[in-house]
Amino acid sequence: MNLPASAYQFLDVFRGCYAGQNITVPDRFPKIHCYTFALAGDEEERRQQAKEKIEGVLGATLTDEDELTLHNVRNVAPNKDMFCVSFRLPRAVALGEVGVGSKRRASNDAAESSEGVKRAKVGEDGRSMSRGAQ
Repeated sequence: MNLPASAYQFLDVFRGCYAGQNITVPDRFPKIHCYTFALAGDEEERRQQAKEKIEGVLGATLTDEDELTLHNVRNVAPNKDMFCVSFRLPRAVALGEVGVGSKRRASNDAAESSEGVKRAKVGEDGRSMSRGAQ
């Protein structure tokens, strides 16, 4: 995904993507390449920050076993680098054996909650139930 500011937030869709499917679970799962920005101190701290962003949304720790590579694409500003984080989808993530709780999912839940509040203020006929409308 080449949306460095927000691409990592969409990785939660891979959690459980093979769970409960009537398919043969492969020995190797898909390879993912995700671009992201990192703003920490030195380059090693930025590499760690990029990795932790991905792990936070996936809900799992990425290891060398997952064919993890972090490629520094370019420096976009002082102390801001763009990285391509490549990894093989971890089996535990694909099968839904990891926890949930990404920021993206939480913000979607909040948006759905506010939508429910908006619908509660509309009557069965679709008209507003506010004081001014009758």
